[in-house]
Amino acid sequence: MEYFKSNLDSSNALFATKMCLNGVLTIPSARTKLFRTILKVFFSGKFEKLENDLVSQVLSHLEQEPKLTSNQINQFVTISMEEMKELDCQPKWLPILGKLLSLCLDKDVMYTVDEEETTGVKYRQSQIRNLCVQKWTPVNILSMVSLLCDVSNLNNEELEMIFQRIKVDMKQLEPDQVPPLVYQVLRLTNDYPSWMIKMLFFLSKYYSQNVADENSEELISASTIAASPLRRSESIVMVHIMNEARSGHPIAKEVLKLLKAGLHVPDQIFNPFLVQVCLCLSVLKQHQSSIIESMKSVISKLIISNMKSQENAWFNEELRLNSMNTDARSVLMQVIHQVCNYGSWGHIGPGLVDLALVLLDLQPGLGKPDARLKTCWRLAQDIIKQIVINQVSEAEMLIKHLSRRIMFSKANPRYTDTLKLVIMESRGKLMYKTGVLNEVLQHVSFLSYAGGKRVMQSLMPIIQCSVAFRDQTILVIRKGLFSPKVDTRRIAINGVLAMLKHFKINSNMLSNTSTQQILSQSSAGLSQVYADVHGGKSGTHEALCLELLGVLKRGLGQQAGVRMSLYSGLNEVVNKNPELCPKVLQMFYQHAVRHGLCNTDAICPIDINDIVQEKDGTATIIVSSHFFVMISIYFL
Repeated sequence: MEYFKSNLDSSNALFATKMCLNGVLTIPSARTKLFRTILKVFFSGKFEKLENDLVSQVLSHLEQEPKLTSNQINQFVTISMEEMKELDCQPKWLPILGKLLSLCLDKDVMYTVDEEETTGVKYRQSQIRNLCVQKWTPVNILSMVSLLCDVSNLNNEELEMIFQRIKVDMKQLEPDQVPPLVYQVLRLTNDYPSWMIKMLFFLSKYYSQNVADENSEELISASTIAASPLRRSESIVMVHIMNEARSGHPIAKEVLKLLKAGLHVPDQIFNPFLVQVCLCLSVLKQHQSSIIESMKSVISKLIISNMKSQENAWFNEELRLNSMNTDARSVLMQVIHQVCNYGSWGHIGPGLVDLALVLLDLQPGLGKPDARLKTCWRLAQDIIKQIVINQVSEAEMLIKHLSRRIMFSKANPRYTDTLKLVIMESRGKLMYKTGVLNEVLQHVSFLSYAGGKRVMQSLMPIIQCSVAFRDQTILVIRKGLFSPKVDTRRIAINGVLAMLKHFKINSNMLSNTSTQQILSQSSAGLSQVYADVHGGKSGTHEALCLELLGVLKRGLGQQAGVRMSLYSGLNEVVNKNPELCPKVLQMFYQHAVRHGLCNTDAICPIDINDIVQEKDGTATIIVSSHFFVMISIYFL
């Protein structure tokens, strides 16, 4: 003992401690005295630099034979518990107390302070109860939970006492004190994952307080708002949960069980904090699909519940009385707001994208989509819209996802509408990075006419603002007119018509250039005129429109279906861009003369016999009625 005391201040302190501990293994009285001396050293706080190493030596010693007797354990536990009543700090010797409490389970007989005989299990329960009734301050709560983490094989009664105490004390913690506590609780529940769910509900209530001013659906740019302590704390908690899950903590499995059980009471589990936890854990590949699918089911249940509440006055009143009327959209909008503005996008953002796409992928059963399905699609589009608004860097990735779905679904309207939405919200970024849009453009030729038409309409916002993409689009359209597929030719024609509708020209800015001369120019000549516009030589879209009309000329000699698309579409073009009417009619006139449909020397230039053919008493229009009407209007 004297050897131990004399060497504490020397460089040989750790070696001396090891030698002394090994030397008294078989001497109970000496062993007790040495332990008391070591504990006093810890309690004194004079050797802080050596505490960690001394604790490691003691813990290693406790694993060796012979084990401490019941009386020795009781003595050391009593000494430690008495000392803890005076501590408001975080002593490093607490793992020793945790180890002593673990050793109690090996003893069939233990004795209390009153010399009453009891079992090791009941003795430990009483000691944990004493710990839980002690004063826990924000300073020492982490130490107390850390101590309990070192106690092995906790039973349900002991865990119930611990979590009830955590629940009480958590309300008193400042936001920056919560993440370290969560980390310790994650350690504590590593072998008892179901108890972590209780902790998640505690945290959900904690983070829902005093946030009325943060629940607005208005999303503010991250550059204009500083992260509040509460939201910053929440983000750090997500990091802890994710890191522990990746390290093997079974919390993801328990959350999945919670989601499946929550299908019966979706209002109880669908709140911003738990949604973030689910999205955070969905990043794990082994749980990604299961968690996202379960969240989709919960959202569907919520939507059905809200629809019933609107249709049934009694049901609505019951929901109101029970405070269960949770709106999925408002919760998800709040989550997006917090994730985008408070620094946790890297952990939660991918899950949000996956959830939106899964909702968008919902397929109708037999018949038309019902109201629930349409609501899910609108919700998915709202999520994607807010993601793009607040995280414009995600636009390219979303376009890739949508592009694949457009191809496989034959350009389903909900995908093309979503694509247009993404492009409109991110065109400022995309106008300089059109590579991903070029891929979409190249796929248009493989779609049906209706699908290709919708895709071209979706691309129009970026066509209007990006000269480079506009040139690429015109090139694709020219190639499409030479395609052997009629639908591809019709798509190309429709693309030209859509561009003519959006690129308007002013009548006072029309040039005096002969329309006939311009329309008769070669493609190279038209491209040169178009290049002059891009180079800033003109302030009007006249040259562009003339080039597009030149492209349309090829459509006049195509199959009947192609011509029909052209004739019908030009009516709307002229309505949207009336300054083009003379040029359009001039183009038709040239076409009529070129194909012998119009004799300029006759009193009536149009020969009705060339338009209508009679057979078996039935008149048949040879040329499209749209063409006939437009030519007639021109001459009238």
